[in-house]
Amino acid sequence: MPPVAKQKRSAADRAKGASRAKSGCYTCRIRRKKCDEERDEHDHCRTCTRLRLQCLGFGTKRPEYLRDNDKVNEMRDKIKLHLATNGMIKGHAGTSSRAMDDRPVCVLHEGADSECTPSPESSPQSPAYSLEDDFPNGEYTLGLHRHAVSSVRDDRYYPTCLIGSTSYPKRSTDPDPSTSAFEDPHRPPSDSSALMASSPVSVELPQTFGPEALPQYVSSFGPMYNSWPDDDFAGILGTLDMQAGATMDAYLCAPQMFIPTIPANGVDETLGKYYRRLAKAQFLLADESKFGDILFGPMQGSQLLQKAVGLLSMVDDFRTREPHRRALKIEDVKYQHDDLWRAAINPDGALLPFTTPEVATAAIITVSAHLFDGGRGSWFQWLHIACQWALSILHASQYEPAQALIVCTERNRFLIKTAMWFDVLASVTTQQEPIFASTFREMFDPQSGLCEEGEQEPSIDARISMLDVMGCDNSVVWALSETSCLAAWKANEERNGCLSTKDLVSRAAHIEAALARTPPALDASSSNPVSHDRRLTADIFHAAARLYLHTVLSGAHPRVPDIHHAVRATVDALSRVRSVSPESGAKIVRNTVFAAFIAGALAAEKEVRAEVHGILELGARGAGNCRAVNDLLQSIWQRATENSPSSAVPWREQLAKHEMLLV
Repeated sequence: MPPVAKQKRSAADRAKGASRAKSGCYTCRIRRKKCDEERDEHDHCRTCTRLRLQCLGFGTKRPEYLRDNDKVNEMRDKIKLHLATNGMIKGHAGTSSRAMDDRPVCVLHEGADSECTPSPESSPQSPAYSLEDDFPNGEYTLGLHRHAVSSVRDDRYYPTCLIGSTSYPKRSTDPDPSTSAFEDPHRPPSDSSALMASSPVSVELPQTFGPEALPQYVSSFGPMYNSWPDDDFAGILGTLDMQAGATMDAYLCAPQMFIPTIPANGVDETLGKYYRRLAKAQFLLADESKFGDILFGPMQGSQLLQKAVGLLSMVDDFRTREPHRRALKIEDVKYQHDDLWRAAINPDGALLPFTTPEVATAAIITVSAHLFDGGRGSWFQWLHIACQWALSILHASQYEPAQALIVCTERNRFLIKTAMWFDVLASVTTQQEPIFASTFREMFDPQSGLCEEGEQEPSIDARISMLDVMGCDNSVVWALSETSCLAAWKANEERNGCLSTKDLVSRAAHIEAALARTPPALDASSSNPVSHDRRLTADIFHAAARLYLHTVLSGAHPRVPDIHHAVRATVDALSRVRSVSPESGAKIVRNTVFAAFIAGALAAEKEVRAEVHGILELGARGAGNCRAVNDLLQSIWQRATENSPSSAVPWREQLAKHEMLLV
């Protein structure tokens, strides 16, 4: 049979196609996809309604806001991110279990004349969730913006999953502007023993969970970060009374049975990405061979952890494409963050009596997501959850904290150390005592017998050493914590008009004596590059801790000789990263942004500032907070040129203002 000639399209067909290309909605044109041109009762494209995209309307002449190519490209990226998140693009697994009709509309342009509104039959009440990373007027918001719960907007909120109570003090007035944004009149002592109940407490949990259970946060580190009403302490961990500690002992010592395997083809690509790369970027100096038991194993059966990894991956993808923009400001990323929060505090529809290792792991991963996004935002609420869980392990048995850390599972030990490290550096930003302040004294005080003495460290059990996870000697962790406590004490005494310089110097003497000891030298014969990187990192933190202490003693004045010398010592330690491989150097810089920031902020000479800027640039590629720290330093330096040379540098105030975590 002879081949049948293909029929040519008629002029009418061609005209129809041409007309359709011009008459499709602008959203489909931006997507470069065919528009079905079917309109719903709101005159919106049904394709956009089905995909939960804002329909930008129809027409032959583009609106003015679509004439900007950069704006159009930004919208196209936003659409791709929205569709990928919901599993609507081949090869991208959706990270949310919610049906599309329950998801918020992806808003492309706030000023568009038409907005995609779901039909009443499909989704009568589809609130647009958002979790703001920048806090206008000092207010942090978590909640339902379209259907606002304004009656609780000014309430101070304490997660009931942590304290098992629903009665909390109301916020009647704004904080006194003369006090720190993180101060709280109800703040308890930092001694962790105050968090432990002396006897079992019956916890009455609410029977319902709805919008009223998610009131908006007050934008203050104090209440959320480490403040709890005294009457509610018993409820935090009271349910962890495990019959004379027997059950807790089994919980602490349970062996890890998971044997890690490399994900095969077909395993969710987000987890595969985490296995291959993100975990290493998250924990730069940790032993990668232990990630299987600590991280990968628990993730395979946990939707909560998969959500957390999905958020981390989304932030990493976005920051890789657009390193100068905040991922957590993008609607779909913010929704994923909010959805994860709801899952963490209420995974099964009933509020948890206490935090679990699964929730603590998700919290730490989410803190890392904020770090990947520049270190700003609502990281403190997640860190608080992880810290409360860690305290429940360290103090809820017959063991002392150091012994509890030794006998617990390797996974728990890793998570506890991570929470402790995040907490001590977070205290620099919050300007309050670390949550683990008393625990650090008990475990790491050089006079406690558990920490290194002199120039050697023969008495340290590797299981309580912070060096192997975070690259910092235990005594330096203790010194950083004590310096934050000293700074908080000094600020309180100054507010009350009763600061004694003699007492200040006396309190600092113990810290200064510990930091005056020479740290262990680098082992030039060591064949393990990770050990070398940890030691170099520890030297940087040692120098930075001395600088931090001098700023508390003398104020943040760059021309004070002790501060000038400490800045030079810290920059010299940082400069040694140029002697290692570029990969190791970038890793060390990203791990020591605290040192770079404090040295740069207190540097008076342009040459030293330029040196710090260049060091931070080594770690500025891709995700992380090196670029954000560099930008903040630029603003501090600009302000310094406008002020008198005798003025103090408001470096901690700037950290607090931008809510930046220097981890």
